[in-house]
Amino acid sequence: MPIGQVIVDASKILQDPMAVLFLIIGLGFFIGKLKVKGFELGPSVGVLFVALYFGHLGCQLPEMIGILGLIFFLYSIGFQSGPRFFPAFRENGLRFVALGTVMIGTAALGAFGMSWVFGLSRGHVLGIMGGSLTTVSGVAAANHLLKTPGAVALDAAVAAKLVEDSTIAFAITSVFGLVGLLAIIQALPRLLRIDLAREAQKLESASRSRARQGDIDDELRLGPKGPPQARTYRVTNAQAVGKSLGELRFFQATGAVLGKLRRGASLLKPGPTTVLEAQDTVLALGYLPAHEKLRAFLGEECLDDELSGVRLDTASALVTDQRTIGQTILEAVVNRHACILFEVHREGVEMPLSFDLKLEKGDHVLLTGPRAQIDELVKEIGRPEGPIHETDLLTFAFGIFFGLLVGMIEVHTGTPSAGYPVLGSAGGLLLLGLLVGYLRYQHPVFGRVPPAARYLLLELGLLLFMAELGTRAGATIVQGMRQAGIGIFLSGVVVTTAPIFTGYVFGRKVLGFDPVTLLGAITGGMINTPALGIVNKQAGSNLPAIGYAGVYAFATILVTVAGPVILKF
Repeated sequence: MPIGQVIVDASKILQDPMAVLFLIIGLGFFIGKLKVKGFELGPSVGVLFVALYFGHLGCQLPEMIGILGLIFFLYSIGFQSGPRFFPAFRENGLRFVALGTVMIGTAALGAFGMSWVFGLSRGHVLGIMGGSLTTVSGVAAANHLLKTPGAVALDAAVAAKLVEDSTIAFAITSVFGLVGLLAIIQALPRLLRIDLAREAQKLESASRSRARQGDIDDELRLGPKGPPQARTYRVTNAQAVGKSLGELRFFQATGAVLGKLRRGASLLKPGPTTVLEAQDTVLALGYLPAHEKLRAFLGEECLDDELSGVRLDTASALVTDQRTIGQTILEAVVNRHACILFEVHREGVEMPLSFDLKLEKGDHVLLTGPRAQIDELVKEIGRPEGPIHETDLLTFAFGIFFGLLVGMIEVHTGTPSAGYPVLGSAGGLLLLGLLVGYLRYQHPVFGRVPPAARYLLLELGLLLFMAELGTRAGATIVQGMRQAGIGIFLSGVVVTTAPIFTGYVFGRKVLGFDPVTLLGAITGGMINTPALGIVNKQAGSNLPAIGYAGVYAFATILVTVAGPVILKF
């Protein structure tokens, strides 16, 4: 007689929302990465297709999953874009407003034109606008007015019919508004023969050049190569013996730093006044070109057990102390502490290392040297940066909280109960993310979110949002198509497609946007966050998010206001 049985009921798996969620993400990611003649859908589109199918089968995911995913994605996008967004908006603000106006205007004209062709109601126009632009804000604002007694001069039955029409039209057009838009955005660079990755690299180079005020050579030949190497040398070169490091201009001539010097039984910390003597042994820090110079400058490498036992350390620090602000690398790091500085990041931009580079408040620096000297140097510079794997969850949580709070700010349309959000939660999160990201790089003493953590929040947040949205849309699309016919669907195709190509031509020919910023701005004008994820991935950069953020907020306001305005016609 068997003691027990192991029973696996596969049907129960589809009743578990968490199991369904990760099955959708796994299958969608797999499908999205498949390549056919060099073309791939991408993970977000793959997840959407799978989610639509599961939704059609009756599987539903909790709405909170999509909300949480959207929160993570939008706040992280804003955080990453913050350092560049505000300077870019000061430069391109009017162009962003103009592009958003043209795109939303094109969508509105297309919706009215197609409603005339197919004899559709104003309710259908509302739904077509909302579904084609993948935002419910305009529909919600208009429907709120329709449901509020006395807010509009319409019979109650007529108002109820307009609400029903807008809901059906939104359900039908939202599928192409999602899938069609993502497919167009995915294919657009190839159709236009634009290499987004190369264009993004050009922009990154131009940005660094502007930040450096010209192409400045890396005099120390350090760059982003990681910590320098440590080697020991014996002083045998007669030209170096009897001269101080200051006289020799040792640091400038070699690009290396002497971290320690052993003379007989004494172990010294070298400085500008240290005079080299024959048979001194030194511990030198530098990269390969520097070590090649040191052999001719000092003498051959040697073994020294005492110097080899000196513990070296690498530290990350933030410049905040007045004693260091305004001093050069030579003054603050080399002469005073016999350490080496091998990277400086200022407002998110890696600075070129030169002998006269002055340290500024908020600079993020990487340092190497003997451990005791590094500890002294970090205290004098300002404060140590936290471990690179740690996230400042305090700032992260409150940033999201205040973003949601800003999204609740409402405007009213004449009746006390008819208020609707100006930006909504998405706009508020994006705005606060931009602000925190900008302040983080201006004053990098708070708000750390390591790149790996940001990537996970971006990617997983987007896929969570797409999975929930897809199952919700998949549940109603077939019924909506049967009720309303093909006219609404074709109207949605026009209203989704026309603003994209109109916006691109207007942005390139009239406004003079570069392709990377423009495609990001177009996804903002279409109020489509998943499309931004596709453009970012194609560009291999976060630069498109600058255009997205610049147009998104304005386009959201226009669409929200457009809903009630459409009711007046």
